[in-house]
Amino acid sequence: MSQAPASSVVVVGFDMPFWPLVRFLIKIAIASIPAGIVIAFFYMLVGWIYGAILLATHHTNLLH
Repeated sequence: MSQAPASSVVVVGFDMPFWPLVRFLIKIAIASIPAGIVIAFFYMLVGWIYGAILLATHHTNLLH
């Protein structure tokens, strides 16, 4: 399978009415909520692992 050579593209303008743009940005904000939840669970898991390592190595004075 052959591919055509890459060509560069320059965008010189973007014309979109205001309210459809607002509606689109609200949809983007709503769609980002599940990604934020996934990232929060990841950080929570990392915190649990780090806390377990600290407790397993008897660094309990950090908890006081």
